[in-house]
Parts: sequence; C-alpha cells; structure tokens
Amino acid sequence: MKEIFVIIIFLFSHIEFYAQSKEKDNCFDYTRYEVKSNISYFPELKIKIKGEWKTFELIDERAERFDFECEEIQLNGKGSKELVIRWSNAVYGSGGGYTAKGIQIWDLDSGTRLLNEIVSCSDESFGKQLSSSYFVECQKQIQIEGRTIIVFEKNCKTEWSNTEEVSDPTLNCELTRLEEGEYTIVNDNLKRK
Repeated sequence: MKEIFVIIIFLFSHIEFYAQSKEKDNCFDYTRYEVKSNISYFPELKIKIKGEWKTFELIDERAERFDFECEEIQLNGKGSKELVIRWSNAVYGSGGGYTAKGIQIWDLDSGTRLLNEIVSCSDESFGKQLSSSYFVECQKQIQIEGRTIIVFEKNCKTEWSNTEEVSDPTLNCELTRLEEGEYTIVNDNLKRK
C-alpha cells in the first residue's frame, strides 16, 4: 500500500510537467497584445487594433506541452515594433512522441502575421514493445539580426538509434520551405535580399 501511495505522489508531481505551459511574463503588454496558452487547446494571440481586441489562433494543432517566448523587434520600418514569437509544442504518449518548433512575426498595428514557419521537427521513440528507441530531428533555423531574417540550411540528426531505419519527422510536421539565405520585410511581405 505504501508503494502505491508513493507512485501516486510521483505521478501527481509530474502532471504539471506534461500540462500546458503557464503564461510567460515576456509575452504581454496589456495595452497592446497578449499571448494566451492555457485558456484552450489552441494558443491565442490577442492584439488591440484601433481600440478593439482581436483574437488570432497561433498554431493549427492541439497544444500539449506548449512553450513560447516573445520579443519586439522593428522589422518593417514603420509603426510600432513587430512581435516575434518562438514556440514549441510537444505531443507525447507512453511510447514516444514528436515536437514541432516554429517562429511567427506579427505586425501589431494591423494584426497581420508576416511570417509563420516551422523551424524544427523531431520524432522520438522510447523503444517500448517491438519498436526500437531513437530520436531524430530535422531543423532549418531562422535567426533575426537587425532587420534581416536569416534562414539556414536544413540539418538532420539521429541520436541513440539501434537501427538504420528511423521515421522522417517531416512527414508529420512541414518544415519551412524558405530557401537558405537572407530576407527582409517590405510592405508586409517577406522579400529575399
């Protein structure tokens, strides 16, 4: 009986780890915008446009272990700074799962999403039952330097796999199709330099 009680306490102590994230203190300016991730299964961005609050869905899949961070950067050279949201959503079960990571850029003056790209897709198997264990990730990182958006080349890696055959994480997660190079935002459109 004591062992069962210890197991129950252990499980409850780890539920928070698998629950949706808590609100971040760097993703709101209550007079202009707010990212909400624990109000529904689909994280939202609320933006105040011309005195009225508008709500936008951030990702198209159910949020499970959703995490995010924000920063404001002047990218289009007009109006207020743009909101850059980097997010991660992990969906796991008892045998493994997958994680998608992305970047979004929002024009806070108009409520327009200027960029919405997946930069990393990973798949993980814990090796239960007849499957083998592995971790595989493909990424195409996007960085911002000044007013330049830099897209790097695709890079894939596999770890602790005891087999040559591992699933392609981009089958369930569409990695950005932007070509490697430098981009800028002109008239609310992404343009290659």
